[in-house]
Amino acid sequence: MKKSDTKKALLDAAEEAVRESGHDGFSYADLSNKVGIRKASIHYHFPGKADLLSSIMQRYRENLLKELAIINENTPKASDRLLSYISIYRSALKGGSALCLCVAFSIGQQTLDEQTREEISDFRKKIFDWLYNNFTLADKDGSISNLGNLKEETAGLISLVEGAQIGARFAHDMHYFDLSLNPFKKRLEN
Repeated sequence: MKKSDTKKALLDAAEEAVRESGHDGFSYADLSNKVGIRKASIHYHFPGKADLLSSIMQRYRENLLKELAIINENTPKASDRLLSYISIYRSALKGGSALCLCVAFSIGQQTLDEQTREEISDFRKKIFDWLYNNFTLADKDGSISNLGNLKEETAGLISLVEGAQIGARFAHDMHYFDLSLNPFKKRLEN
């Protein structure tokens, strides 16, 4: 396996483990077994677990921001963009067996290193900005009914999708996520 393939396999396996069990719920030994390499080889790519966790969050942020940029390019109405955002968080649940990476990290943030917390903070700021810009567009295009304060709407939607994820994950029931989001989705004019 090439070094770049090994590194990607490690990032993929670690991200899956964090999303399903939390960042304290796996070890380098677990990754070694999953990817099929020695623990020492993992340390070559990621000297410490903090390096690995920061890399996972950085990659996640970059990928999600690319996805949101594509949504903006291909979707003119704010309501449709927000539906796409909700869909991303719904898909991340994997039927109720996982969480999105940011939510998984946030739950156990007290044991994260400073670099990973900074990655999460940067991610959350960028998501807030993207949502705020789309609520601003909704204010112009009229695609959301009863639109209130745009910063409050933005913070509220973030909290809603993250809380709905936690509830659905705990219950292992996607229906919980859908029920939680229905009142907001009813405000969207498609």
